[in-house]
Amino acid sequence: MSGDRHRESLVKTAGRRSIAPLICLSVFAISGCTVGPKYVRPSAEVPADFKEAGNWKPAQPSDTLSKGKWWEIYQDPQLNALEDRINVSNQNLKIAQAQFIQARAALKISRSSYFPTVTGGGSATRLQQSQNRPLFNNSTAKTNYSDYTINVDASYEADIWGRVR
Repeated sequence: MSGDRHRESLVKTAGRRSIAPLICLSVFAISGCTVGPKYVRPSAEVPADFKEAGNWKPAQPSDTLSKGKWWEIYQDPQLNALEDRINVSNQNLKIAQAQFIQARAALKISRSSYFPTVTGGGSATRLQQSQNRPLFNNSTAKTNYSDYTINVDASYEADIWGRVR
């Protein structure tokens, strides 16, 4: 019996010893939260007007306004004639560029029959069979499985009768 009392007293003292550092640590942490005297922002003297503010005015951008024919400020009749020609020629250049791109695309389409066509694809599926399937209800049968498929297709038509040429 005396051994049991001795163990109980050891457990109680061990419990007190482990709580004491915890209490000291929490008191130390709480004391760190105290703040000094109330902060007062220092006053700074600001001049009423800056020295650069004399002749300045806010910017008023006018980028969206139509500028008109800017080249007329040079009063050069040859420059005026060139600008008028360019307005028409730019549209002709755009038409020519569009026709060139269209002709290149048509050529690629017509030459595509010279080469074989190859396509491919793939898929992966994870399947699970129901435990309640009617014909076979074996608990040891595999019910989860994966299905992987890779598809490749190649086709080519030989130009025997000259259809492609």
